[in-house]
Amino acid sequence: MVKNLFVFFFINVKTEEARFVSFDLFLDTEIVVIRDEIVLKSDSDFTKIIVKDGARVAKGETLAYTYDSDEELKNSNRLKEIENKIFYINSFSNRRLYNLSSLNSQIVSIIRNLSFKDLSKKNEQLIYLISQRELFLKNDIKTSSNLNSLINEKNKINLSSRKEIKSEYNSFFSSSVDNFENLNQKISDDEIKNFDFKKINKSSSQKKNSIGKIVTSPKCLILCKVQDISKVENKKHIYIKLNLNSKNLLKCNVKKKIDNIIVAECDINNTLINLRSEKAKLKTKEVEGIQVLKRAIKNIDNSPGVFIKDRKTLKFKKIKAIYEKDKYVICNINEKDPDSLQKDDLIVVSGRNMYDGKII
Repeated sequence: MVKNLFVFFFINVKTEEARFVSFDLFLDTEIVVIRDEIVLKSDSDFTKIIVKDGARVAKGETLAYTYDSDEELKNSNRLKEIENKIFYINSFSNRRLYNLSSLNSQIVSIIRNLSFKDLSKKNEQLIYLISQRELFLKNDIKTSSNLNSLINEKNKINLSSRKEIKSEYNSFFSSSVDNFENLNQKISDDEIKNFDFKKINKSSSQKKNSIGKIVTSPKCLILCKVQDISKVENKKHIYIKLNLNSKNLLKCNVKKKIDNIIVAECDINNTLINLRSEKAKLKTKEVEGIQVLKRAIKNIDNSPGVFIKDRKTLKFKKIKAIYEKDKYVICNINEKDPDSLQKDDLIVVSGRNMYDGKII
C-alpha cells in the first residue's frame, strides 16, 4: 500500500528539452516575368552569335556576325580557331623567353664564379643547363614555324560579306524568343486583372529570322497569382522560391496587389533573363518559437500550458500556440518573461498527478 502511494505521488516524469525552431511557410503560386525586350533579327541564314546567353552588353557592342554563305561561316569559325592558337603560341613563347633568360643567367653566373675547386661539382650542373638551353632553342624554331604557318593561313581567309549586328542599348542578351516580347512593364491594371496565365504557359515556336533578343531594362516585373491573397502579409517585399530544391529565395519589391495577383519588381539576373512563366512557392511568413509536443499540453483554469521540471519541482507555464505542425505546436517565446516557456526548459511529456509546485 505504501509502495503504491509512493509510485502515485512521486513517480519520475519523462521530459523533453524545449527546442527553438524557425521555418518558412509558403503558398503555391504561378509567376510570369515581364521584361522590356527587343527581338533581334537576321536576314541571313548564316549567322554567328558571339556573346553568351545572359551576358551584359554595352551600347554599340557586336552581338553577331552574318555571312552570305555557309563556306564563309565555316571560314569564320576556322579564323577564330587560328586566332586562339596564335594567342596561345605567343603567350607560351613569352613564358619560354622568360625561362630562356633565366637559363642564360644561371649559366653565366656559374661560369663567372667557377673555380678549380668547384669544377667537379659544377660541371654536371653546367652541362644540364646548357642541354636545356639547346632544347629551348630547338622548340622555339618549331614554334616560330607553326606561328608563321598560322599567320599565313589567317591572311588567306576572306570574310568580305561579313556584317555586324550591334546592340543599340546598354542591355542583356538572351537567346530565347517566346513570342511574348510584346509584353512590357507599362502593362495596365486592367491588363493585369484579365491576364491569361494559361496562355502564357503554352509553348511557342521561335519567330522566323530571330536570333535572340536584348533586354533593355535592368529590372523586370513579376506577376504572382495565388489562390488566397489574404494569406500573404502586407509587406514591402515578397520572397519567391523558384527552385523547389533550393533554399535560395528571390527578393522582390511589392508594387501593388490586383485581385489575387501580386505585382512585384525585381533586378534581372541569370535566371530571370530567360524565364517567362513558372510554378513556384511564395513565402507567406516566418514561424519562430518553441516546439512543444501536443500531448504535453495541459489545461489548468482554462489556460493551456505545460509543466516543466525545475530541479526537483514541477512548475506550470502558460503557452500561446502560434502554429500547429504534425504532433507539435509552435509557441511564442518571450525571453524577458521568466514565467513564460524558455528555450532549454525541460518540458514534462508524461507523468501522474501533476500540479504546480509538486516535489518530484
